[in-house]
Amino acid sequence: MTYPVTKQWLLFIGLCLLFRISDSAVWDSDKEHAIADKVSVQLKYGELIWLYSGKNTDFPAIYTLPVYNYKQRAVILLHSMSAHMDWPVVITPLRESLRDAMWASLSVQLPVIATEKPPAEYSKTLDEAARRINSAVRYLRDEGYGKIALIGYGFGATTAAFFLAGDHTHGIQAFVGISMLARKYLAPHVNLLSYLEKLYLPVLDIYGSNDLPVIVRTADDRRLFSQKNGTSRFSQIIIEGADHYYTGREQTLVENIINWLEGLESAHPGVSENQAIQEEPAIHY
Repeated sequence: MTYPVTKQWLLFIGLCLLFRISDSAVWDSDKEHAIADKVSVQLKYGELIWLYSGKNTDFPAIYTLPVYNYKQRAVILLHSMSAHMDWPVVITPLRESLRDAMWASLSVQLPVIATEKPPAEYSKTLDEAARRINSAVRYLRDEGYGKIALIGYGFGATTAAFFLAGDHTHGIQAFVGISMLARKYLAPHVNLLSYLEKLYLPVLDIYGSNDLPVIVRTADDRRLFSQKNGTSRFSQIIIEGADHYYTGREQTLVENIINWLEGLESAHPGVSENQAIQEEPAIHY
């Protein structure tokens, strides 16, 4: 028995194909699987796992337990643009140091666009990245972690801010943005400051004194926008002599982040970092 092919049916099929192509074409799953294969061979600490973000998409992440099986607190790590979940700059040093400091970590592979696509298209990966962060939170909750912090580096920090600004039921207790950056060439435009304005949790903005000029130049803007809502607890740390890659300053970066996270746990509930930051806008190390 045959059925007539109507114009409406053809239009429906065309739209389904269009949405599927436009969605799947933003990032390159094959490339991510190849990255996972390489990372798994070189992995020193941690376990490569696969999580599901929806839309028939699985993605890799590195789950690293602390030196002692202390399942109370964990960190989700987000790498920068065109990097991966075990990137030797910033991400790997953090993974290893958090392990020693009794923090578990889940380093998430963010969407990677195809080689032939322009970097401007990375802004189109934000929705998929948000789904991946949600999946990472669920995984850690299922593993029994009650305290979860989110740490992003470069565009990974902007991705984290995008996620936190759009979902206030995320279950994240703190956010660390390392060298937060949203390039002007991204299309559609990514407004980092508008994301920071919507955050209602403790935020650490940390960057180097020799960081990328745009990061140093917009430091005051990040602080002012983060304080606009009057409720966020915002801290800012400048690491003297550090460039965007924290060359030779890796340990200083890691120690400041861990100290800040530890300070949140021990801080008196009546004291807000927002009060302290009004007296001293930035701490230099």
